[in-house]
Amino acid sequence: MLVGVWKNRLIARIDPDEAEAVLREPHVRVFDITGKAMINWVAVEPEGVVDDDQLNG
Repeated sequence: MLVGVWKNRLIARIDPDEAEAVLREPHVRVFDITGKAMINWVAVEPEGVVDDDQLNG
Protein backbone atom coordinates (compact mmCIF):
# COMPACT_ATOMS: atom_id res chain seq x y z
CA MET A 1 0.00 0.00 0.00
CA LEU A 2 1.25 3.46 -0.86
CA VAL A 3 -1.65 5.60 0.34
CA GLY A 4 -4.75 5.19 2.41
CA VAL A 5 -7.19 6.94 4.71
CA TRP A 6 -7.29 6.76 8.48
CA LYS A 7 -10.19 8.62 10.06
CA ASN A 8 -10.09 11.99 8.26
CA ARG A 9 -6.40 11.88 7.34
CA LEU A 10 -4.57 10.83 4.22
CA ILE A 11 -1.77 8.42 5.05
CA ALA A 12 1.12 7.82 2.70
CA ARG A 13 4.29 5.79 2.54
CA ILE A 14 7.24 7.98 1.68
CA ASP A 15 10.75 7.53 0.34
CA PRO A 16 13.12 7.47 3.35
CA ASP A 17 15.46 9.82 1.48
CA GLU A 18 12.67 12.41 1.28
CA ALA A 19 11.31 12.03 4.81
CA GLU A 20 12.98 15.10 6.27
CA ALA A 21 11.64 17.38 3.53
CA VAL A 22 8.16 15.84 3.59
CA LEU A 23 7.86 16.30 7.36
CA ARG A 24 8.63 20.02 6.99
CA GLU A 25 5.45 20.46 4.94
CA PRO A 26 2.49 22.07 6.73
CA HIS A 27 -0.12 19.65 8.07
CA VAL A 28 2.15 16.58 7.67
CA ARG A 29 3.07 14.46 10.69
CA VAL A 30 4.62 11.08 11.37
CA PHE A 31 1.86 8.47 11.27
CA ASP A 32 1.53 7.16 14.81
CA ILE A 33 -1.66 5.68 16.25
CA THR A 34 -0.16 3.27 18.78
CA GLY A 35 2.58 5.32 20.41
CA LYS A 36 5.17 3.85 18.05
CA ALA A 37 5.62 5.71 14.78
CA MET A 38 5.26 3.72 11.58
CA ILE A 39 8.57 4.04 9.75
CA ASN A 40 8.34 5.89 6.43
CA TRP A 41 4.63 6.67 6.84
CA VAL A 42 3.09 10.12 7.27
CA ALA A 43 -0.38 11.44 8.00
CA VAL A 44 -1.66 14.52 6.20
CA GLU A 45 -4.36 16.53 7.92
CA PRO A 46 -7.37 17.54 5.77
CA GLU A 47 -6.05 21.11 5.62
CA GLY A 48 -2.96 19.76 3.84
CA VAL A 49 -4.95 18.80 0.75
CA VAL A 50 -6.67 21.80 -0.78
CA ASP A 51 -8.04 20.20 -3.95
CA ASP A 52 -7.93 17.07 -6.07
CA ASP A 53 -5.13 18.46 -8.25
CA GLN A 54 -2.73 18.04 -5.34
CA LEU A 55 -3.42 14.31 -5.31
CA ASN A 56 -2.42 13.86 -8.95
CA GLY A 57 1.21 13.34 -9.70
